[in-house]
Amino acid sequence: MTSSAIARSTRTIDRRVVHRAQVHEVFLTDVEEAAGSFLAQLPSSHAYFCDSASMRYGLVDILTLMEACRQAATAAAHLFWNVAEDRQFILTRWRASFPVASRPRYGIEAVDLRMQVSLEKPQRMRATLTGGTTRVSVYTATDGETFVGTLELNVRYVGREAYQFLRAGARGGSPMPTSTMRAPEDVAADPSQVGCTREDNVAIGPPTVTASGGHATLRLPFHNRSMFDHAQDHAPAMVMVEAARQLVHATCPSAPGAGSLLAEVDGDFSTYVELDTSTHLVAAVREPQSLSLPLTTDVQISQDSQPAASIILTFDTPIANTSRKEDRP
Repeated sequence: MTSSAIARSTRTIDRRVVHRAQVHEVFLTDVEEAAGSFLAQLPSSHAYFCDSASMRYGLVDILTLMEACRQAATAAAHLFWNVAEDRQFILTRWRASFPVASRPRYGIEAVDLRMQVSLEKPQRMRATLTGGTTRVSVYTATDGETFVGTLELNVRYVGREAYQFLRAGARGGSPMPTSTMRAPEDVAADPSQVGCTREDNVAIGPPTVTASGGHATLRLPFHNRSMFDHAQDHAPAMVMVEAARQLVHATCPSAPGAGSLLAEVDGDFSTYVELDTSTHLVAAVREPQSLSLPLTTDVQISQDSQPAASIILTFDTPIANTSRKEDRP
């Protein structure tokens, strides 16, 4: 029997509401404003989102789920909380937890999800929302109860003029290039080293292995229309997470070499990663306190030798895809 949620997933919502330029990059299919939630359908064939180690197990990749959540959080800001269309969204931190055992599987039927969105610790200037923490809880759409995982984002909503002022100040007044202007791209690591099959999806240069992990330079594949769907004046957080994962895959064999998949992401972004500056990533494996604990790695990102971001990645082994339920928040 087809659920009412799946029956409503017949088209995508307005691409502009989720800050996408291309319709085929939109995952959201319906809005449930009274419930504060969205429906989404994930692509089962995609040049970027379906090019990861997760596909070996027929599982949806964590970055696909994070993108669906990002779209839900962005749409909620505009549709539920009246954030103006011309506001710039500044992400300062996000925390994602999508246990491998709860991850949806690709099959004959499409992967349909229901995403409950809530705003915590809202910040306002007069009556205008200027920031807060958005929490997205993800469930399968078939029953609306089978829990998949969560994403929390700390976001500031800034007017265009204020954003331009902030960006110009950070660059000392120098003009900002955009992703549409940047070419050619740097040398890519071997795709097989970093856990994908297409060079278009490689986000780091050739890596160097060290005793505790490894390091590499950031490579920005500007022609990849999933990573850079529209003109950007900085490296998006999603691209930084992908680069961090690829570095761990290439230089920390105890993580992906054992067949583990990325299950948790905790990223802090202290400043924008510029497009015209040298950016370096260093990965180190944390010593586990117990052999039964998932493997965790720290990835530090710097530009011109100054800290820019810190991303903690936790990996887990896909033993079985058992569903579990959790009470809605």
